[in-house]
Amino acid sequence: NLALKSVFGRQLLWHGEEHNAYHDAQGGSRPGRNTTDVSITQEVIYDINRRTNTDHASNENDAKACYDRMIASLMSLLNRARGMNKNWVATRASILTEARYHIKTMLGLSEDHYTHSKESPTHGSGQGAGDSSNQWGMLSSIILKIMHDTASKARFQDPYEKERKVEIANTAFVDDTSGYQNTYDKNTQTTENINQLISNLQKDFTTWDLLLYATGGLLELQKCFFYMTIWQFKDDGSTRVISPEETEVTLTIDRKDGTSVQIQQKHPNEAHKLLGIFRSPTGNQTPQADALTDKSNNYARAINSSGLLRSDTRTAYFTNYIPAMSYS
Repeated sequence: NLALKSVFGRQLLWHGEEHNAYHDAQGGSRPGRNTTDVSITQEVIYDINRRTNTDHASNENDAKACYDRMIASLMSLLNRARGMNKNWVATRASILTEARYHIKTMLGLSEDHYTHSKESPTHGSGQGAGDSSNQWGMLSSIILKIMHDTASKARFQDPYEKERKVEIANTAFVDDTSGYQNTYDKNTQTTENINQLISNLQKDFTTWDLLLYATGGLLELQKCFFYMTIWQFKDDGSTRVISPEETEVTLTIDRKDGTSVQIQQKHPNEAHKLLGIFRSPTGNQTPQADALTDKSNNYARAINSSGLLRSDTRTAYFTNYIPAMSYS
């Protein structure tokens, strides 16, 4: 495992960074990237759409057990494509093929085991493997690249320097992925534009689901949802957000077993928790404020009942409380 972490988890990672092998939308499993980058990007997207009253849609996708569903043979090909020595790739493949998996509980280690076979193949990078994050980073970057080339996007343009444009299809942190699209480049709000927004959202959901399935993955549909933020202008010029009951949008994903699953639609004012922070397309900060208040009160109760010395309390304040409150 130390060799996997050193060669596939570190050397291959930096080699990929030097040769731009990772998609810019992936903010996890990479050096110099963190949750703050992804969170700020989404907040800025929401903020621009909100301040310009631009109709937009966004979706939140969660990949089910992403490390455990990576296809071993596909990852071997991908490792070779990224420049890894074939002997190292063969060694990694043989480790996964010959590995014996025992069950460890409080009662001890099981005598029986299971292993890879043609009749019952095992996939994934192995429990606790040191290269899992980089393997998923490489695989997800390919999916994100395809999505950027084919999916609808959120488009923004500098109002003064027209040549300065930005297009964002997705942001991701490991297996948590967000998709965006808007009508920023449309001059007026029309029913046709809104219907196109809905159609594109269904297409993007389906494309992401199929790309995951083709690479061994699967969407955790119970955790997936979407927003439709449509602004309605009143006679006095003010705006309001149309509720999901008024838009009546239905998005479904067809499963390979023949069933269809309907994707949940959330009200644009309903905040969701992503990467430890509550946010919503309308900028509703109340849930985040409530969460910080509860966290602060819990810390206060813990300190009051701990019997710590004043110096220890000061240390806990700077080492635990401030970092916890500063991020979320």
